[in-house]
Amino acid sequence: MLVSKDKSLAQMTYYRRLSGVNSTNEIKYAYPRGLAPEKKYYIRELNLILSGSTIMNVGLPLQFAQMDFATFKMHFEEK
Repeated sequence: MLVSKDKSLAQMTYYRRLSGVNSTNEIKYAYPRGLAPEKKYYIRELNLILSGSTIMNVGLPLQFAQMDFATFKMHFEEK
């Protein structure tokens, strides 16, 4: 997770090394840290606006393709 000094921009990259045997497209949750709890952030990939507090405490759903070494990237912009 990369966060700018003023906490107006952030980027999170999440990856899965190996897919489980006979695994379905299970949903995992990420709990990013370092955001300003009082600020609102637009998450481009999910088309959502959420507070920093909600993002850090409730988490964000990550759904990976059924393959090894899958990655998922999210960008956060202050609104």
